[in-house]
Parts: sequence; C-alpha cells; structure tokens
Amino acid sequence: MPNKSKDIYEKYSPVNYVTSMSSKILLVHGIKDSVVPYTSSVKMFKKLRQKGCTAKLLLHPKGNHGFEFVLKDHKTVEILKKTIDFLTN
Repeated sequence: MPNKSKDIYEKYSPVNYVTSMSSKILLVHGIKDSVVPYTSSVKMFKKLRQKGCTAKLLLHPKGNHGFEFVLKDHKTVEILKKTIDFLTN
C-alpha cells in the first residue's frame, strides 16, 4: 500500500514504467473490486494514452476482483469477447 512505503510502491507500480514504446495493452477491471481500486486501471489507461500507446479499458460496473470467474452476466460475456478480439487482432 502506498501509505506504508511510497518508495516501494512507486518502484513496483507499472504506471511508472510506461513509455511511448510500451506494447498495446488491454485493461479489464471491475468497478467494485475490493482488492485493487479500479481507479488504478483508469490511471494506467490515461498514462498509456498520454504516451501515445494503443490501450483499451473495459470496466464492469458490478465486477469485483476476478469477476470473470464468478459472474455469468451479459457484461462479463461481452468483456470476454472483447478480450479475445483484442488478443487476436
């Protein structure tokens, strides 16, 4: 957690290593994630776009951490299909 050791948090946080040479990235996050705040993915997405990288952000409004393994709703299926499209194109 950043409030315990900001230096270690910054050292291991991928947002601090984004460059214009970063690969295309797909970020998928549940808005109700109780482990990692979805705002972390939003921040990463913004940084990637700021550096001119190809990035896509998919958010599930009801998703918790690992929602793709437990939710079987339409939004989860849609996100999984978009993930496959992203990986194969």
